[in-house]
Amino acid sequence: MNVKYRPYLLITLLGLLLYSWSAFFDYSFLDDHVLILENYSIIHSLSNLGNIFTNDVFFATGKFYYRPLLNVSLMFDSFISGNLPWFFHLVNVLLHILATFLIFSLLNRLKSPRPLSFLLSLLFLFHPALVQTVAWIPGRNDSLLAVFVIGAFLYFLKFLESQKPINFIFYIVFFLLALFTKETAVFLPILLGFYYLFLYNNKLILSDKLIFSFGTLAAVFIWFIFRSLAITGGNLQLSTILQSILDNSFALIIGLGKFFFPLDLSIMSVMKDTHPIYGIVAVFILGLVCIIKEGTKKEFFVFGLLWYLLF
Repeated sequence: MNVKYRPYLLITLLGLLLYSWSAFFDYSFLDDHVLILENYSIIHSLSNLGNIFTNDVFFATGKFYYRPLLNVSLMFDSFISGNLPWFFHLVNVLLHILATFLIFSLLNRLKSPRPLSFLLSLLFLFHPALVQTVAWIPGRNDSLLAVFVIGAFLYFLKFLESQKPINFIFYIVFFLLALFTKETAVFLPILLGFYYLFLYNNKLILSDKLIFSFGTLAAVFIWFIFRSLAITGGNLQLSTILQSILDNSFALIIGLGKFFFPLDLSIMSVMKDTHPIYGIVAVFILGLVCIIKEGTKKEFFVFGLLWYLLF
């Protein structure tokens, strides 16, 4: 086997070894029973594909969450296993492995040493804080988001290198898929802009900048139109959104703590049940790293932190 494919084979084997037993899990009856069992008549019929993009994820009257690609993936699974949970769980495992592939590819393209890229990818594959993403069927939405966001970023890098139209088209496709997976994908252009301004040495000509910017805005506009059709009357005001972000901002510190110290994990963390000391220590560690780093290393540090803060 070609040496360059060996890391992908190892990631696949280790991922299956770690998570394949989850295929024997039943439903948790935490959202998955609504998404699959109660809405089975909808997701099992391809004729309802249009309804998926014009409804919220639960097909509920109180519309709030717009996650059409999650339901599309469940629709695919239902054709294989009906409403039996084994294939839904198996697809979760495969999506997590695919996300790990893409992380390895991205780190390589960002000039990280190949052995280090592999070890960091394994950290993502094995990290306890991501268990619920794999073992809980609705948790696949985060894996889908990772696949599409990283895919979009990889084609963005290819477009910077070659300006080939095909790379621009694939970037737009992956960005649109990310938007239709979870609304946090709308922050991806911030990440792209930071990389282009602070980490990319060459610069695009004005026409390429305009084409890229217009395509990005067009993708956001298309997503916004579809979301508006699905979430009619359920849109939150900007002030409410900002207040919610402010009220829950401490969760960012809690999340960092769970990365460095994966203890007291749960699918849905309750703030009062978490221990902020882990997060405070994590912030202290990252602060030290930021002080030590110099030049482009510090900019890459901020770039990595943006991945966490935005998504």
